[in-house]
Amino acid sequence: MATTFAHLSDLHFGRIDAPVLAALKDYFNRAHVDEVIVTGDLTQSGRRSEFAEAALFFDMLKQRATIIPGNHDAPVYNLWQRFVSPWKRFRDALNRDPEPVMFARNFVFVGLNSATRMRLSLDWSTGRLSSKQISKALTTFQDSQSGRLNILGIHHPFFPEPEAGSAGRAVIPKAPHILERLVEAGVDILMTGHVHQGRVRSVDVGDRKIILSQAGTASSTRTRGEMPSFNIIEAEGDILHTRIIRYADEHFEPEKTRSFARTNSGWQLTEAHDL
Repeated sequence: MATTFAHLSDLHFGRIDAPVLAALKDYFNRAHVDEVIVTGDLTQSGRRSEFAEAALFFDMLKQRATIIPGNHDAPVYNLWQRFVSPWKRFRDALNRDPEPVMFARNFVFVGLNSATRMRLSLDWSTGRLSSKQISKALTTFQDSQSGRLNILGIHHPFFPEPEAGSAGRAVIPKAPHILERLVEAGVDILMTGHVHQGRVRSVDVGDRKIILSQAGTASSTRTRGEMPSFNIIEAEGDILHTRIIRYADEHFEPEKTRSFARTNSGWQLTEAHDL
């Protein structure tokens, strides 16, 4: 039985493009989606009013969304709260853990919060993962039953995206080493955001291939060279069918489709179409 995931990111309530958001709502009213995964930056500045708008949107969905924060979801203008309790507004508005773990019949999802309350550098938009967070993901995937799809969601990228400027350079520190350990633990799919550019592809980590689902901005005016988008992944056994769903002509429609098959060396591309 297939499971269909919608991977959204970077909605940025506070910088919403209203016609795009209306089209996004319309898509989810019509589409069959089993699971909604959101990889951060629900808000622009971490304001209570922005979180309230985000909560209204997710309450509208037929599916309960699994959500992790991004760097924009810590309060930007209330530094005291940012330092003392950066994710309180996220928890209060959405009633969700910022690091969710979800077990299902055919998949396991681990969400890690790569955003930080502060950094030693002046750029607090970059992210990191602690050894404790990495151990949590490794243990969960290692204990996962054989045949389940192991999915990791974080906000910041593991791979650079040169066309996305500084956001595309905000790669998780020690990413190659972390990726090697994740692959050894059995990770199949990485879901990331932050760069506002939509991609789905297989990537090489050592001698194995895993799937990278990088979601664009789903509904904001903060585009980087392309229109808003999100990703769809349909998983059925050892086959994945993926689509980038792009905003055009006042609605969302499929732009690129890719199919992958699980092999002894990981996930291999079997079919690709640009619509």
